[in-house]
Amino acid sequence: MIDTVALAVPIDWAEEENWEMWRSWQSKTTKSGFVVYVKNATDADRRAGLYLPRLTRYRTRQRRWYIKMEFSVPKLLYGNNVDEVNYGQFWAVIRVLQARLAHMDVRISRRSLAHANVLSVHYSKNILLPLGYTAQHVISEIGKIDVQSRFQHSHIMYANGGEQIKIGNNSYSVEMYDKPAEVRHTGEVSNELLTRLRERGDVLRLEVKLKKKQKLNALFETLGYAGNPTFWNVFSSEKSRAVLLHHWSRMIAKDDLTLFTRPPTPADVLRQILIAHPGETKMAMFHTGLRLVARDCGINELRTILTRHCDERTWIRYREEMRTISEECERVPMNEWYTEINAQLTAYRPLCMDELLKVRKNHE
Repeated sequence: MIDTVALAVPIDWAEEENWEMWRSWQSKTTKSGFVVYVKNATDADRRAGLYLPRLTRYRTRQRRWYIKMEFSVPKLLYGNNVDEVNYGQFWAVIRVLQARLAHMDVRISRRSLAHANVLSVHYSKNILLPLGYTAQHVISEIGKIDVQSRFQHSHIMYANGGEQIKIGNNSYSVEMYDKPAEVRHTGEVSNELLTRLRERGDVLRLEVKLKKKQKLNALFETLGYAGNPTFWNVFSSEKSRAVLLHHWSRMIAKDDLTLFTRPPTPADVLRQILIAHPGETKMAMFHTGLRLVARDCGINELRTILTRHCDERTWIRYREEMRTISEECERVPMNEWYTEINAQLTAYRPLCMDELLKVRKNHE
C-alpha cells in the first residue's frame, strides 16, 4: 500500500526539553547553499538491525524550524519492504515511529506525528504473476508501448539488465521491477526465503513515487482528494489503489493488447509449456524444440528426421505428447499477466512474505 514517506513536523510541536540534544546532529550544506542538520542511524544501530528514520532539521524562508523524517513504513514495522501494511495498522506504525524517534532523542506526540505534513509519498503494490511468467517478461512487453508519449515531460529508463523500468522526472516516477531481484541486492531477507520465493514464481512491484508536494497535491486534486494531506490522510488503501490504477491505466490502455498479439517466439513457446507444466524444464525444452522444428518444416519432415534415429513407436509417442501439450498451451492465454495485474490492483489485498510463499505452495 504505502512504502516510503517523508513527513515534516514543526519543532515547536516537538515535546523536547533538552535542547542540548541538537549538538549530536551533523551540519550539512545543501546544493542551494542552505545549512541543514541531519541525524541517522549509528553503526551500532545498524549492527543491531534497528531500522531508524532519516532525520533532517531545517529552517524555512519564514525562519521556522522543522524536523523532516523520511522512512519506509513496512521496514519500520516489519524490517523489510516485501510485507505490505494495511489501513488498520496506522496507529501501530505511529507507536513504533514514536519509539524509534525517542531512541534518537527526539520526542514527538502521537497526535503530532499523525497530523504531520506530508512532503512526499511512495505508493506500491506487489503483484503475484501467474506461474511461468517473469517480471522481466512483463517489463519487456511494456517496452513495446509508446509509454513516454503518455507521460509528458518524462523520461524512460531501464535498469539492472531489464529487471526495472522507470518513467518520470524530478517530481514523480512510475516504476516496475522484479521484487525478488531487488531484495536480493539489498539483502533484506534471508537467502533461504528468497530461494523459496523464487521457486514459487515471480513478484512484480508497481510503485508510484510522488517526490514533490506540488505533484502530490496536483494528483490528489485530479483524483478528487483534498490537497496538503497529513500522514493520516495518505495512509489509505483507497488513495493508494486510486493512484496506482490511475498510472497503470495511463501506461497500458486496452487497445495496447493488440501489440502483444503476434506469432509466438521460441521464448513464448517455452513459457507456455512451463505454465502448463510448472517445474518440468527438461520436458519443456524438449517439446519447445519439437514444436519449433515442426513449425519450420512441418510434421512430415520432422517425422522423417526423427525416425532415422528412433523407431515408429517412439515417434507415435512423441506425436501424441505434442498434440496433448499443444491443446494445453492453447488454454494458456498469452496476456494472462495483464489480466492478473488488473485483478490484483482492483482487489487490492495487502500481501506479506508468508502469504506469498503459501499462495505459491497452493499453486503447486
